[in-house]
Amino acid sequence: MSKYTKSALILLLFSFFIFSSCTKEPECLEGTVRFTNISSNPYLLYINGEFEMDMNSNSFVEIELPEGKHTAEVIQKSGYLIFPTVVEGDLNVFGCKESQMIFP
Repeated sequence: MSKYTKSALILLLFSFFIFSSCTKEPECLEGTVRFTNISSNPYLLYINGEFEMDMNSNSFVEIELPEGKHTAEVIQKSGYLIFPTVVEGDLNVFGCKESQMIFP
């Protein structure tokens, strides 16, 4: 084997090992939504029509949601006189991005 052939073979093998060890990171398919309750009253949090959790007064929670359009609704749990405060909104979630919903 000539010196040129050996060098080319070594370079080819080295390149193969370098590129074969690289793996592509999976796409980020979820985003983070921060729900912030700035009220002195607790609220019930619903995402896409399903109950998610009770939120204490003056608190926040971060929830991972898949990319896409979602709906959120918060309903005042206590501290109201006649009717609870209800806040509804659409959430557009993008992968690896953060968004927020502040209520009431």
